Amino acid sequence: MSRKWQLAIGGIVVAIILWIVGIPAWVPVLIILAALAVPVVGYMMLDSNQRARIRRMRQRKQLP
Repeated sequence: MSRKWQLAIGGIVVAIILWIVGIPAWVPVLIILAALAVPVVGYMMLDSNQRARIRRMRQRKQLP
């Protein structure tokens, strides 16, 4: 199982546990949104040369 799927399943499990515990419904939603937003913000902070380097590495299958 890839690292992305492990993180996705982990996030879903945490959200389900929080809903079962009785925390208000908006808290797990915020946690899931934050988990999705962090990598996107990190990628957007890179300059164009760094993004191009990452794209080349992904094309050569050096990054998942």
